[in-house]
Amino acid sequence: MGDVIYLDNASTALVDCVELGSQFNTSSPHRLGLMASRELEDSRKLLADILGVSEIYFTSGGTESNNLGIIGFASANKREDLKIFCEPYLHPSAVSAVKHTANCEISATALENAKHHKGKQLVILSQVCHETGSITNIEDLARSLKSANPSCYIFVDGVQGFCKEPINLSYVDVYTCSSHKIGALSGAGLLYIRKGLRISPLFYGGGQENDLRPGTHNLRAISSFASTAERLRKNDWKDYVSALKDRFITYITTLPDVFINTRADNVSPYILNVSFMGVRGEILVNALSEKGVYASMGAACRTRKNDKSPLELMDFDRERAEAAVRFSFSHKNTLPEIEKAGGLIIDLVHSLRRVLGRKK
Repeated sequence: MGDVIYLDNASTALVDCVELGSQFNTSSPHRLGLMASRELEDSRKLLADILGVSEIYFTSGGTESNNLGIIGFASANKREDLKIFCEPYLHPSAVSAVKHTANCEISATALENAKHHKGKQLVILSQVCHETGSITNIEDLARSLKSANPSCYIFVDGVQGFCKEPINLSYVDVYTCSSHKIGALSGAGLLYIRKGLRISPLFYGGGQENDLRPGTHNLRAISSFASTAERLRKNDWKDYVSALKDRFITYITTLPDVFINTRADNVSPYILNVSFMGVRGEILVNALSEKGVYASMGAACRTRKNDKSPLELMDFDRERAEAAVRFSFSHKNTLPEIEKAGGLIIDLVHSLRRVLGRKK
């Protein structure tokens, strides 16, 4: 990528390795179709094994997996007085899907309220917060919720956590993740559904994925998904990425009025949300891109600018939320890149604060 320093891996991770699998139709009855079908099932088995489960379903990505898992569950259980609980700062693909169900609560106190709800419920959790990197202790929280209510079902958006943080699905009923977030080709998603759980399809067609998600498989993306996940399982990059993030923080916190945005003690090394007070995040992101450093202001899917940002919904004040920039790292990043980016940020923030009338 030349002089480009890419620090927006939470949106789409740098491609780990391009491996083009076959792209024949897995439903075709001829020899090439049978070969493609075997490649598909090998990928399915490998990804299921990584998660420690027996069966998974393929979709087009995290957004479809979240919609199918949430709306499909609500549709299949609509006659059982189901209520869905969701915090408002989860990923837009999860929150928007919840809004399209009949009986839901989307609030900052949703998890606490779920503990006191006695009917059938689906609780939406995020393994790793896409905005701040905060890690949820899924096993403990899910166990607690199910202990309070045996009719509680747990949905986990694992898009930012898969292959980065360990996950035990013993107490999880639905789990989702996406190929392009781990450095595989885009166009494939994964959906785990606990055996016996009823989920209705969102659309209909040729009967693929046991009639749950019909349509021709994107085999190249699926094969890339599986092979990339297997490489990540064999090579733990967490310590390396942690060192990059720590070095980056050391650089940028030499500036005054810089705040790291998280409400948790346990945070992913892959995501850093930071506010440079006195400089709007949008201005800094654009200025950085002119210098070849690419970051973001959070989820690329959040397009309605009049909505409150996730940080505001987490009770960060507006000025701090508007000054926030999300940097997200990959094992493909290097220490020289991190140091160069840190130096550029220091220079730009100094310059922008002078122009915008704030002290250095």
